Amino acid sequence: MPDHSPSLVEIVDFISHAESQFPVQEWTIDGLAVWPIVRIHVAFSLIALVYAETDNQVSRNQEFWHRSRGIARSLAKLITARHRDSRHNARIRPADVAFLITASARFFKVEGEWYQPYSDSFIKYLNDYGLASLSLEVASDGEYRIPRYRKSFFIQHRIYLLALMAVLKSRFMAPGNERLEGFTEFLAQLKSRFGYEGFNLKSLRRRVSQVFLYRDLYRRYLLKIRPSVGINDGYYALEAMGFSLACRELNILSIEIQHGVQGKNHFAYRTWSKFPTQGYALLPNIFWCWNEEDCQNIREWTNRIRDYHWPVTGGNPCLQIFSKRGEDLLSSLSGSFGQDRAGTLHILFTLQSFYELPTFLIEAVRNSPSEWVWLFRVHPQYWETREVVRKTITEEGLTNCLIEEASDVPLGVLLQRVDVHVTEFSSSVLEAHSMGVYSVVINQKGADLYGEKIRQGIVLEAYDSKKLIESILVQSRKRLPTGQNGRQNSALFREAVERVIIANALPKQRMITESEDQPIERRGT
Repeated sequence: MPDHSPSLVEIVDFISHAESQFPVQEWTIDGLAVWPIVRIHVAFSLIALVYAETDNQVSRNQEFWHRSRGIARSLAKLITARHRDSRHNARIRPADVAFLITASARFFKVEGEWYQPYSDSFIKYLNDYGLASLSLEVASDGEYRIPRYRKSFFIQHRIYLLALMAVLKSRFMAPGNERLEGFTEFLAQLKSRFGYEGFNLKSLRRRVSQVFLYRDLYRRYLLKIRPSVGINDGYYALEAMGFSLACRELNILSIEIQHGVQGKNHFAYRTWSKFPTQGYALLPNIFWCWNEEDCQNIREWTNRIRDYHWPVTGGNPCLQIFSKRGEDLLSSLSGSFGQDRAGTLHILFTLQSFYELPTFLIEAVRNSPSEWVWLFRVHPQYWETREVVRKTITEEGLTNCLIEEASDVPLGVLLQRVDVHVTEFSSSVLEAHSMGVYSVVINQKGADLYGEKIRQGIVLEAYDSKKLIESILVQSRKRLPTGQNGRQNSALFREAVERVIIANALPKQRMITESEDQPIERRGT
């Protein structure tokens, strides 16, 4: 093993070097170009080496028994969720737009129900045009957020079954037609550079089998749904790759909605330098980006293959909140803060997967002025950390902290009320800036991700309590009015929904039959 865990920059540089050295675009198994599977898995595995140094939900999920317990718990929770939230159980039926969404991405509660911005924010506009939608929902972390704001169709139990079938298939069935020139040398470099031996041809075959099985599952659903557009909230999970592949084969326009950082140091969005002649079937047609900066990052490499992959600047669906009560959300949140006093600052801290709060962060909270209110927002995917963080705050005797109020309300509402955003490396940096709030990062990974924004002064770094307090004061003075920013984001979002999704979903002709051999006729954008 190396004498230090790899940085994000080292990981993405290794990926770029591999693309330049090996004919990765020609690596195929049974006709499928598999480089996206290799690239994503290797990057995730190397990042896991970084997480392994601390106690966190990501590293625990790598443990066999933890995963096994998680699967058993997930199946039990599925039964409970179906029963307790039965009015929101969807059925497979024809629809204009199909979503593949993740249960843990139900970011916040609206009117007492869990709102999924990667579908719910879009569905509002689809309904305005009389377009039907259907959401397929996975819950890979075993957490079902109920009651749901809108209906969805749970499929996680089928995903587990297909993953098991892929393991058996890869063990007992002979490999198919493979073209992997240079793959062995790639693995040797991976071991030499990072000391990592957890990925090999056998594990690649298993993942390819998973993708094919997922593809077959989605094809069966899509042939009944007959959508013009398929949308997912994270293309690089294997189940999402299977969804993109099924959409490609049925000529359904596939879109991935940005759900986090998409900069030059993100392995999934950093330059892809080599492509098959028709692009990668495992990648979406459209990368929906929150802002023009991220869109331009993807445009730089999709321009070479723009008939198959391209980005659009569409705005952030997480900041689009459609509630009957509207501003009551903000009023109720403000009331939970108590009466503001002179010198009051509201500091939002967005957590990652770590169970332990940094010692210097606790020290900064303790040493900050009594008028400061600290809001600890638990990451929706890393829900296990909530009780651990709550216990730490109680044991440390920190009385000026809020957890529930910060974790369950919409982020867009919260950002209208806070003065500064602090995080290790959350993509909430981007959302905060779009709402006029400036950030402080307290982890080197955050500095790697937001280097350009640090150079611009949008983000500051702080690695001790004194510097953190000083940085919060500096960033609080930069706070901008949020109303105009929010209106601009909403206008951008609606225009993009109409131009990209609705324009492709409106045609009512369905060039598809119940035969799986008859694809949908492709519609241009």
